[in-house]
Amino acid sequence: MSGRSKDILFVNGQNLYANDLEAVVSRAPGMEKRKVAVCGFRPPHAGHDALLLFLQARGTAEEAALLRAACDRLRVVT
Repeated sequence: MSGRSKDILFVNGQNLYANDLEAVVSRAPGMEKRKVAVCGFRPPHAGHDALLLFLQARGTAEEAALLRAACDRLRVVT
C-alpha cells in the first residue's frame, strides 16, 4: 500500500494540505518538481505532530547540504 493516511496536517493550530507544503518545498533552489513528499507523524511521547519531509535529490553532498538549508528556510504562509 502507498499513499498518505490523511492529506490535512495540523501545524500550530492551522490546517495545511500536504500538497500545498510539497509545492512550497519544490520551489527551493535545486529541488526538482515531484521529488518531494510531506507527511505528518507523532514522535513517541510527544503531545503534537511534526512534519516529515522526504526529498529525492541528485548531486554532490555539498549540493544536498545547500538544498537542505534552503528547505529549512522555507516558511509556509496561510
